[in-house]
Amino acid sequence: MVRSMFSGFGFYLDGVLVAAAWDGAFCLRSWRNGHWMYDPIADELIDEPEALVPLIQEQARAVRLATPPPRR
Repeated sequence: MVRSMFSGFGFYLDGVLVAAAWDGAFCLRSWRNGHWMYDPIADELIDEPEALVPLIQEQARAVRLATPPPRR
């Protein structure tokens, strides 16, 4: 899903927002420790899907592992 974010755009993948914002810088945004955390993506990775996709998948995996299971 693509959503407007600040001055850019992005898409969600398993709870991680991959977004372009703030003068074209790309960031991964995820909810950690009760706050939105922004992790910058190196500019050279933007045109390298072989390197970028595993980075996003790793971040998504970390978010899933850090998220406590729902209460019953």
